[in-house]
Amino acid sequence: MKIIYLSLILLFGCGVEEISVQDASCKQIEIVSTITGKEKIGLATIQSAVVVGNSLNVTFNYGGGCDPNHNFQIFATQGADSKSLNAVFAFNTTDACKRLDTKTFCFDITNLKKSYTSIKINGLKDAIVL
Repeated sequence: MKIIYLSLILLFGCGVEEISVQDASCKQIEIVSTITGKEKIGLATIQSAVVVGNSLNVTFNYGGGCDPNHNFQIFATQGADSKSLNAVFAFNTTDACKRLDTKTFCFDITNLKKSYTSIKINGLKDAIVL
């Protein structure tokens, strides 16, 4: 029975949409001088964040999953030292739907890796090493 269950998981996955590291839809991280307060995660929570190659892959649980045009953005400011960034996410949706979804979004960190060594994401305990 365990073998059948494991086979089904491997065959159909765990229900989390994954993004390829080479995906051209990876968004840019917007570097800003200050965080204004409108960049709030709202109905979303970060489940995990991991660097794979030149992508920061962040998995979110979020409400408003009925909206096909929902959007995640990341805004970062320079940290206390010149080699780190502090980041917050903004989640935008126009749908009040309460359906909870889980999805992984990727963010291109190619240019950031040249200047920064880590990024501290609001909502995560540890900084992510770039």
